[in-house]
Amino acid sequence: MNQAAPRQRIRFLLAALATGMALILFFLLFTSPDIAANPNIKKLTRWYDADGAKTLPIQTDKTPGATSRIAATIPTLTTASFLIFRTENVLVDVAVDGKPYYTMQPVPAHHTLGDQWHFVHIPVADSGKTVLLTTTILFAQGSNNVRAVYLATRGDFMQAMFAQKLSGYLVSALVFLLGLLYLISSNLITRQLGVHAPASFAFFCLSMGMWSMVQTGIPELLYGVTPLIHLVTYVSLPFSVGMLSLYLSTLPCAPWLRQTYRVLFAYLMLHSVAAVLLDHFCVLAYVETLPLVRGVMGVLAALFLFQIRWLLREYQEYFLFVCGLFCMALTFGADMVFLSSGTYDYAHHTRFGVFWLTLMVALQYAEQVRANIKRADEADVMRRLAYRDALTGLHNRLALVRDQEALLTQCEGCVGIVQMDINHLKHVNDTYGHEEGDALIQRAAKAIDAAFGQSGTCYRVGGDEFVALITKDACEATYQDCLKRLAVTTAQQNVGQKHPLSIALGFAIYQPAMGDRFYDLVRAADMRMYARKREMKGIDSLAELQPDESTSEGTDWKSLISDAAPVCAVPITRKRRWWARLRR
Repeated sequence: MNQAAPRQRIRFLLAALATGMALILFFLLFTSPDIAANPNIKKLTRWYDADGAKTLPIQTDKTPGATSRIAATIPTLTTASFLIFRTENVLVDVAVDGKPYYTMQPVPAHHTLGDQWHFVHIPVADSGKTVLLTTTILFAQGSNNVRAVYLATRGDFMQAMFAQKLSGYLVSALVFLLGLLYLISSNLITRQLGVHAPASFAFFCLSMGMWSMVQTGIPELLYGVTPLIHLVTYVSLPFSVGMLSLYLSTLPCAPWLRQTYRVLFAYLMLHSVAAVLLDHFCVLAYVETLPLVRGVMGVLAALFLFQIRWLLREYQEYFLFVCGLFCMALTFGADMVFLSSGTYDYAHHTRFGVFWLTLMVALQYAEQVRANIKRADEADVMRRLAYRDALTGLHNRLALVRDQEALLTQCEGCVGIVQMDINHLKHVNDTYGHEEGDALIQRAAKAIDAAFGQSGTCYRVGGDEFVALITKDACEATYQDCLKRLAVTTAQQNVGQKHPLSIALGFAIYQPAMGDRFYDLVRAADMRMYARKREMKGIDSLAELQPDESTSEGTDWKSLISDAAPVCAVPITRKRRWWARLRR
């Protein structure tokens, strides 16, 4: 049974609980108080018209051209103040006791005014006078009348607004910065770390971050109404929905869903471009095209309901994303409810949902990166183990195959080939056991690596067989230096040991001009090693080490041993040497 599965389920449960708690805390802590709580700001609440008392926001028929007039008495002022209010796609005139104070010029048909802050200067002398607000609706959808009117100095009001909207603005800015981080790292994450991180999600975060920042009203307070703010307010929303549609098409889903998502993405991109052109030439205003975007958003939500079952099949990878998207859907739904009340901050709750979604996706990416790094580390360990001898830690026969192929194709200098064999290993194994034999092999490996490791690479290719490839200054002098070091290291390994270590060696030099005769030189070094082994054991003939039936007829073994010259005959021994096994 997979022991990690229960821990994985607990982790997913904690993620779901965290999402729920985050929603609750957001609705409890991020409910913005009315800025009229500031003692330096007065809110005009007693409004009336010809029919009697009125309460803001004004609920009137949103027929284009419809006009409403409301009046209120200006309270006693101690200093000159501003009459401050905000409208959306509405023409406004302000008069005090019938004297015009503020008049907006008519705009061409099908031209978007957007959200606007109005600051009308009211001197102290106007205390107790009657102020009259006349508003004219421009669009049936997308026009919102005055919600609240304040009396304050510009500095006090802006300070209070910044304090009220700062948390929302910072959350929006974090969404934008996370999107920028995703965009910068998407190429690295996708290609280097093997994580599914398409740039479409990064663009979704960037556009939603900009849109929700503008919805706070702070950019309008600082810079007024500019074409850039108009563009972000009305175009970034369909662009964001299009990017989300494209991102959903990259997740597991049915082929027809993927194609539908891509069609919606193409439509929304064309819609964004067309909305800019139509508004610029006063054919259709931005707000007149928004109902189409809302319709597409409804279709997108319905399609995602079909896609959930594909995502839940791979819940280990996409559970966090589903939690984040669920949170964003709830907060967006809350803003849609407040939409009918004429609010101007349509991202009041949505910005938090988008922020939570980006965090969940970031955690999802981090989990995938952690898992991929773990798998890569495990693969690297297995790769290293595949080329390492478990007993001695030296390179093994497979590593020798790899390295000798590289030497044959890339070598530009000489290579020294040293064949080595431990003497009396069989006697130690048979008499004292394999544990003692393994200890003798380990001592031999330490001595060989200390002697030849700084001049090349050492390999254990069999039970008692070792090979060293000298790649640095491969010549007879280097070999003799290595022999001197081997004598020292062998003596060191024999200190306090009851089984003396002795090693027989054979040496040959390979030159690039010899071409594919590398293995012949390997054989020559091998036979030299056997000759040395015979001398160390006091054996008179090589046949006692290499049986007659294992050699090829006509091979001059003495010539092969005395000279390092390559030969063409290929003897096959009964005890197949490592290079004979490699060439099979």
